[in-house]
Amino acid sequence: MQTKVAHARAFSLIELLLVVLIMGVVYSLVSANFLSPKAQATLPTLTIENLPAFMRGEKGVTRTFYLLGDKCDKALFDPPFETLEFEHLRISPATKSYVLDFYGALQVAQFGRFALEGEEVDICFAYRMEKNGAGADTIVQTPEGFYHMPVFFGAPKRYATLEEAQTAMLATALNPDNVRLR
Repeated sequence: MQTKVAHARAFSLIELLLVVLIMGVVYSLVSANFLSPKAQATLPTLTIENLPAFMRGEKGVTRTFYLLGDKCDKALFDPPFETLEFEHLRISPATKSYVLDFYGALQVAQFGRFALEGEEVDICFAYRMEKNGAGADTIVQTPEGFYHMPVFFGAPKRYATLEEAQTAMLATALNPDNVRLR
């Protein structure tokens, strides 16, 4: 008795290479469309209020936002090391940051300088978001008011005075319910 053996036809190496090549061309066309100036115009506006939410978009990555330059007119995200157009950024160049010292007193945050495109520029403002979503406990002064940016997952809250923001910051910093252990 003779049995027929069915041979399954496999893809040849050239067929697989052609599929990969076509996928690469489609990807490059799609990504070029998303990076066009017309697509950039629809980006959401970045403000102090939505900065933590904007930075939490990528889980498991520590990101830092910088406001740079003599006029604080350059915005940078690291990583990815990308510069944002200022028209999509509504964070004032007059931004000033405060942090608590060891004794609970407010200190103006000093950020230093940054090497950007071969030149040293001043860092006017920096905000870091850790891998677990925790940010820096900071008070940010803008022309609109004082924003307390809490450490864990809270939206920034605006206060009329620095003293009100400091009271809120101390209340959250000293509240044991706000401590989250991983």
